[in-house]
Amino acid sequence: MNRQSKERRFQSDKWITFPRCFLLSLGTLSLALPIFIINSSEDVASWPDWARPVLMCMIILGIMVLLGAIFGSDKTAESWMNAGSQNEASLVLIILAAPLYFLLKLIVWSINSDKRSILADADNKIPNKPHMVTPRKPID
Repeated sequence: MNRQSKERRFQSDKWITFPRCFLLSLGTLSLALPIFIINSSEDVASWPDWARPVLMCMIILGIMVLLGAIFGSDKTAESWMNAGSQNEASLVLIILAAPLYFLLKLIVWSINSDKRSILADADNKIPNKPHMVTPRKPID
């Protein structure tokens, strides 16, 4: 995939799919939860030995899922969502992903409609080219 097709992919709304929004929600939750736990804890030294590596793995997992959601193919995003939604606990993520999906669709739609209106205004300001103008016949 060349650079121009990647740029077109992010400018259109075709890359916004529900599996991507599910993965964005999962990655954000996997990234935010350990950071919240670390910031809210006063005494990190009293933690068990396994706690810090588990939190670091959750942060790395969150970053990887976010990168997969943004830069991965549609097939990869759908297979990751199918693998991650096998449990009933994923209903919470589905509920979080639905508003994100509609919000991203609305944002991209409004950006594209603004571009269309700007292009339409630009087309109206272009003067007629001489070869396109038909001369009027004089009235006798």
